[in-house]
Amino acid sequence: MLSRVQPNSNVLLGVALLSLLFLSPTRLPAKNPAGEKVRVGPRPAWVKPIALEGPSAIKAEEASDGYLYLLKDYQVNVAGKTEYYHLVRKIYSETGVQNGSEIEHTYDPAYEKLVFHEAKIIRDGQVIDRLDAAKFKVFGRETSKESHLYDGSLTALLILEDVRKGDLVEYAFSCVGRNPVYQDRYFSAFYLRNYDPMEKMHLRIISPTLRKLNLTFLNQAPEPRITTEGGHVVHEWNLDRVPGLATDADLPSWYNPYPLVWISEYASWAEVKGWALSLYRTSPTSTGRMADKIKEILAQNRAPERRLEAALRFVQDEVRYTGLESGISGYQPHPPAQVFEQRFGDCKDKSLLLCQMLSQLGIEAHPALVNTVSRQTIKTWAPSPVAFNHCIVQAVVNGKTYWYDPTMTNQRGSYQDIYCPNYGAALVVKEDTQGLTDMPVSRNAKVRVNESFAVDTLGGKVELSIETKYLGYEADAQRDYYATTNLRETEKAYLNYYARWYPSIRVNKPLLTLDNGGEFVTYENYQIDNFFYASDSSQPKNLECVTYPQTLRDKILIPKNSIRTMPIGLSFPTDYEHLTRIFLPESWTVTPEKKTVADGAVSFTKEISYDKEIITLRYTYRTLADHVSSANSAAYNKKQNEIINALGYSLTYQPSTTSQSEATFRINWMMVLLAVMFLSLAGLAGYRLYHYDPLPLRATERSENIGGWLILVAIGLVVSPFKILIFLFTNNFFDLAVWETITQTTSAAYNPGLAALIVTEMIFNLAILVTSVVCALLFFGRRSSFPKIFILYAAVNALFVVLDTALVSGMNGLTESDARSNTSEAVRAIVYAAIWIPYFYLSQRVKRTFVLTLEAREGVMESTPETNILPISNEAVFVDHGTVDSPKRLVHEREAIAEQRWMPPTAMLLRKDEEPPDDK
Repeated sequence: MLSRVQPNSNVLLGVALLSLLFLSPTRLPAKNPAGEKVRVGPRPAWVKPIALEGPSAIKAEEASDGYLYLLKDYQVNVAGKTEYYHLVRKIYSETGVQNGSEIEHTYDPAYEKLVFHEAKIIRDGQVIDRLDAAKFKVFGRETSKESHLYDGSLTALLILEDVRKGDLVEYAFSCVGRNPVYQDRYFSAFYLRNYDPMEKMHLRIISPTLRKLNLTFLNQAPEPRITTEGGHVVHEWNLDRVPGLATDADLPSWYNPYPLVWISEYASWAEVKGWALSLYRTSPTSTGRMADKIKEILAQNRAPERRLEAALRFVQDEVRYTGLESGISGYQPHPPAQVFEQRFGDCKDKSLLLCQMLSQLGIEAHPALVNTVSRQTIKTWAPSPVAFNHCIVQAVVNGKTYWYDPTMTNQRGSYQDIYCPNYGAALVVKEDTQGLTDMPVSRNAKVRVNESFAVDTLGGKVELSIETKYLGYEADAQRDYYATTNLRETEKAYLNYYARWYPSIRVNKPLLTLDNGGEFVTYENYQIDNFFYASDSSQPKNLECVTYPQTLRDKILIPKNSIRTMPIGLSFPTDYEHLTRIFLPESWTVTPEKKTVADGAVSFTKEISYDKEIITLRYTYRTLADHVSSANSAAYNKKQNEIINALGYSLTYQPSTTSQSEATFRINWMMVLLAVMFLSLAGLAGYRLYHYDPLPLRATERSENIGGWLILVAIGLVVSPFKILIFLFTNNFFDLAVWETITQTTSAAYNPGLAALIVTEMIFNLAILVTSVVCALLFFGRRSSFPKIFILYAAVNALFVVLDTALVSGMNGLTESDARSNTSEAVRAIVYAAIWIPYFYLSQRVKRTFVLTLEAREGVMESTPETNILPISNEAVFVDHGTVDSPKRLVHEREAIAEQRWMPPTAMLLRKDEEPPDDK
């Protein structure tokens, strides 16, 4: 109404629906048989003059199509059935000259008259009058004949002469008359913001005081100023400097972000139902050939379910979809008997015909009005007939309600499974209807692809067989497609589709189709000459092949706008399964894998398995809703990219030459050099660690040899270095082929994060190797430093293993067995630390066992039974009685007593002025 259709404005589709009947009709042929002419006359007296004030501040780069409207002035006289339009557009560029130099308006001559009041060009303040009735062209036209709908409308067109860049084009006209099918009740809707910015928008509705208008405001639409003028109520909006509102791409059809006001004399949906009941009338009996058809269905089908299916098939497939929508026919269906005889009709005609046939077949049925674009959002609109653009049928069978669309064709299967689009809400045209009815969500739309690659010899020809099953709505769509398409052309299109992946592909057997009622099946068979190919010209004997579920990829939506403020529309329902099997001529090493990606909008799984020389890949992809909220769009995009990255599978064949090791293993000298460098540093650190020489944990009167639970620690320390060495040399740390696979950007397994993690793992394992050797030496030397170093060793090892497991688990491509192995390793490290760290802190045996210092190991001195006196400090001496099996360590008296450090069992501290005790 107030806005023209703009780029990226699919959300404004409702604007056109407000002035059209159920489905957008095409025009009659380009001819004006009635000699209709455009009238020219003065502006109506009730119109309030509106003009632009001052120059526009809108810049050229804000304009779409090279021009935009600076003023939109729309005024309605409800009682006078007149709509007044006044518009000013500015031409910003040469493109704008091309696109903005014509004035046109479409109207229905059956009940409307078009009167132009002005048409002028304003250039540099000068007004150039271009209003000339003789220069108007009036014609009918077909905008989309494929819709098979014709409404009898005419278009008045004025082609302006001498329009230039910078001009203002101003024009005004009135459209007088209203469709009598509306029964003299007013309703309409107006957008109060457009895609492009605007200097001024003015809306004024004048209605008699006794005719109450109900207003509904959506998307923060501003409320009007309400006044009274001579027995009339005036609703008026004056909006200045209206900013444009650009929309994101890939929106749901029902989403509309623009401020919108609904105006209607209908106070409830029950009142709208009353209006529809007056138009949708059926007859309790039928005559002629229609009666014969009903008798035929009754005779051939005893069960009501089968009668419903037969009647639905007849109306869908034998009554073609064509509508003559001129005047009241745009809303009022033709009599069912007439539709039956002419064998064509629009959605209203076909729905009413089906309702009458079902009623006479003993099945309850009613027409139901829906909106195919706005769907469930009509529940937020003001009640009015213009809320609907389509008609379907509600039927009740065995106490259960079902919905059918008579305009669909080639639907098959049980009446319970027949797909009806998700229209959201419907107004059922029957006596007891009080409001809109929520329609159930139909999920009966599935695709099952089963493809097989039969490999006789590696490097030889491969047979590709594809069986695709379509169910529900997907089957309906395929029946429709194949019914209107040449089979050989379809076969050619399919061949070129697969040639993107397999250039040498050719048809092996003709394309076949099979219709099994509820499902539609296609069979394809191809031959691929070079399924295995040499991916590296320097190694021509190394072969590679790739499989990719392209038909699945085509169903995955990555929105054009990643950063967005509006929801993402999804194809719903989507239920797709893709099974790929590769039959190999010899055994193969395949790692089973299972990957799942899911959020609130989509779910995806990928499974890889291997059995008896057959590799099986199973993909599933489902949409769980019809949209993703803007708040969740970033997470959705991330998930979709994760799904896309998981698609496909490649096999690499490397034939043996002299030996398997020569064919598959090349030393990664960079990693070897890095290992040697770090091992040298780790050895230096180990040396320093070995010479760390703290005092024992506490003083004690006796020491113990290694025993008890420490035997288990001894076994672990002996085995640990060997385990680490085996791990380093059996996990491809030094295999150049592995390194190239994950670091070359052209590789399918390119993963720089994994490369960094591998280097980190190697460095850590070398550090643990050196530490374990040092720990073993300290352990068997009963060194006092061992408990502290071992506790640190166990804690750091557990922490690293846990972090490593978490990082690896977050990377793509981790198999289920690898995940279990990593988790088990982390659990073992945690349990090991949880047991031995407290033990080494609390155990008395540990305190009595690890009591020797480095000096004790390296400087053992001979001792005699005589008493030896050595100076300890300036204040103390050390007295030893008898044979001592360890050296005399110089320790300050006060420090030894304060910290209770360990001392030889036969020693004691004396001051210089004290006498030593006797030998007893």
